[in-house]
Amino acid sequence: MEDKIELRNSVHKWSIGVLLRRFVWQYLCQPIFWILPGPLSWLKVILLRLWGAKVGYGVLIRQRVHVLMPWNLVIGDVVAVGTGVNIYNFACVTIGRQVVISQNVFLCTGTHDHQHRDMPLCYKAIAIESFAWIAANAFIGPGVAIHEGGVVGACSVVMRDTPAWTVVAGNPAKTVKQRVIARNKEQPKK
Repeated sequence: MEDKIELRNSVHKWSIGVLLRRFVWQYLCQPIFWILPGPLSWLKVILLRLWGAKVGYGVLIRQRVHVLMPWNLVIGDVVAVGTGVNIYNFACVTIGRQVVISQNVFLCTGTHDHQHRDMPLCYKAIAIESFAWIAANAFIGPGVAIHEGGVVGACSVVMRDTPAWTVVAGNPAKTVKQRVIARNKEQPKK
């Protein structure tokens, strides 16, 4: 059994340029990004753009958000990213417009090939399409697409694409129901 796994060889080869960018981002910029409070979200947006992220207008990024590689991040207009979100983006993470990513969500593009002796790093892009909501503490795995209008329930683990305008929940996440948007009701008169 000992001869079957050899983790010492599980070293992913990154170029010097990528390693340098990751080092500077992680140790010099990310700590500042991490602690800036929500009202200074505009500074976070500027910082992300300076590091190669494509970020739309009206984006709110709360504190303690972790972004592994900003140059692999695309965020549409009017998006809210909650406190403690972890964007572990070896591959591109694309977030459409008018999306809510609630607190402590983990968007994870990376995994390891557990069937290979060296368990090499593998990564696949994540797409969260417009009008979606990812509720608190959800985990979205590598290669997953949350299609337009999708809702992922709190603490769910999503390892497969979800249909548009559906609510999924659980571990593993399963379709619970269709998402139906009610018409706006007239506000009661005061």
